[in-house]
Amino acid sequence: NDDGFGSIKITKAHSRSLQREDLAMFRTIIFLGGCTGRKACDQLTSQDVERENVSNVIDLMKKLDSSQHLIAASTSAVAEGTISATEDSTVHSNLLDSYSLSMFKREIRLREFVSHDQSGALPQISLLRFGTVVGNSPSQRTDLMIPSFFRSAYTTGRLQITGHNTMRSFLTLKDLSDAFVSLISKTNDAASTPASTTARYHYNVWNLASFDSTIFKVAATVSSLTGAHIDSNPKTTSITISETIPLINVTD
Repeated sequence: NDDGFGSIKITKAHSRSLQREDLAMFRTIIFLGGCTGRKACDQLTSQDVERENVSNVIDLMKKLDSSQHLIAASTSAVAEGTISATEDSTVHSNLLDSYSLSMFKREIRLREFVSHDQSGALPQISLLRFGTVVGNSPSQRTDLMIPSFFRSAYTTGRLQITGHNTMRSFLTLKDLSDAFVSLISKTNDAASTPASTTARYHYNVWNLASFDSTIFKVAATVSSLTGAHIDSNPKTTSITISETIPLINVTD
């Protein structure tokens, strides 16, 4: 195509039904399937979550070769705490919920395959730790933090918050799209580069965030825009308008 990405196909087929021949025509495969949220994971057994979010991705990877690039979702929640997380932040797996833990296991299992591979036949692998995605789209979830705060502000005039100082990562739709474009472009570049010079890029984990903020600052920003009252712990330090976050591109 004129955009330089060739053939693009979106499928809702289960990854287990995809055969090697189906995937061979694509240089980049983006996996966004599995149990994609805490509510979905809470409704399944731990074995089912493991199969959907870990085993299926491993099986998909095995159907690809060294000329291809597998991009799979993870979540920034694996390393969130009271400070902004990076790719090198310590992960306290004992504190993770079933969804976040399954994403962390996905990262570990894929890394193990790459580190023990002697054949050189595995695809390039990129794990993207998505911040909470915000933006106007037909599939926008209204139960996530920023949309749910606005909904509560306009329907009740109040914001109920907990975990005030917990730092959360947020990702706008534009930045998410730009990240995919960048990684796909790197796939195209790597295809014409000798394998010996690209080996260090065989496996990567990337934190994707447009901005980080504490839960309390998000609530304060929504409050400043809507006039909603914040119901929070009395011990929480008050916040001034100058300390609120810039909600850039949230509704673009």
